Amino acid sequence: MLNVCIVMPRFFPVPAVRGGAVEQLATFLADESEKSHKINLTFISVYDELAIEASKKYKYSKFIYIPVKLKEEKYNYSKADDVLIEYMHNVEKVINENDFDYVIIQGGRKEHIIPSIPFHKRITYLHGPTIEKGLHEYYKSVLVVSHFIANCYYEQTDTPKECVIPLENAIHLEDFSKKISENEKIKLREQYHISKDDIVINFCGRTIAEKGVKELIQAFKQMQNVSKCKLLIMGNCNYAKQVHTPFEEELFKLAEEMKDRIIFTGFVPNKELYKIHNISDIAVIPSIFEEPFGLTVIEAMASGLPLITSDAGAIPDIVDDSNAIIVKREDDFVNNLSIALDKLSSDKTLREKMGKHSTKLVQNYDTPNYYNNFCQILYDIDKNNKNIN
Repeated sequence: MLNVCIVMPRFFPVPAVRGGAVEQLATFLADESEKSHKINLTFISVYDELAIEASKKYKYSKFIYIPVKLKEEKYNYSKADDVLIEYMHNVEKVINENDFDYVIIQGGRKEHIIPSIPFHKRITYLHGPTIEKGLHEYYKSVLVVSHFIANCYYEQTDTPKECVIPLENAIHLEDFSKKISENEKIKLREQYHISKDDIVINFCGRTIAEKGVKELIQAFKQMQNVSKCKLLIMGNCNYAKQVHTPFEEELFKLAEEMKDRIIFTGFVPNKELYKIHNISDIAVIPSIFEEPFGLTVIEAMASGLPLITSDAGAIPDIVDDSNAIIVKREDDFVNNLSIALDKLSSDKTLREKMGKHSTKLVQNYDTPNYYNNFCQILYDIDKNNKNIN
């Protein structure tokens, strides 16, 4: 059985008790390994007492924690600073004390290289939209989260195709297909000052410019049907590490005149998101950058919601016009987004029809498939390496 080490970024721990999409995916691997143990997994992540406690339930995965003192509360995977250097130095010590067949560095760029790891054992697992040339000179294999990102590497770099391997994201479908009682719905609506007749439109994601949340607020404000709707904005710019940025202040100011209809919830733990999806009628993912995948897309789909999305990056590969209105990112993006909001908010039958299609389309994105694909990729890499040698 292969022994695989997964090195997490220095910001959030695994298990994902503090949030983080990358950390959540790593937690899924540990969860599935408990059910179908095909690879021995060791996770190296930042020290966190809650994570240590959560890790105790795992029998087949090992967790090693490294204390880190962050100088600033900013989420930047690739920033090369003293903290990263010290973190990677301590990671290297751990790796050299163990015998791993492969070492996967999450978000691994050139700055994350550990020279003492033999080249054939080095794998990077990229989750963002940045396309970096020459990574194949530092890593034997490059895992990416979607076929869209893989195609970007094929088209924009000289990386050999066999080095770039797509591994599409996933979620625990059952975590989002759960239903809450009518009493729970009433209480949750009361908590956010939502009446029983309000149509609830939700945005879930980091409140940063790239996610299109500003454009969504602008589009919501100009809806013809706005008096019948509430907009729930779930998220924070830095996950569970709640901070307010100048951009978020701009969002609050933009929403001020409709503060009775635009509600900012702040960070919502991943395991609580399904409850808000339960009181929602529409999910909107209006990303304006090249979305590498979009976990929030499949979370909304698993909840049986109709979607309004942009045509950003990999999103059109996940949804289609049976379950989503896909809005092109053009000069009139805000206006077209508003038209889509009006269309879906005013047609309950359409919402229900599209929601059913969401439930069907999302089935391929379950965590057992993700884990099995992950293991198969590792064994294929191992087989190819042995054939070469």
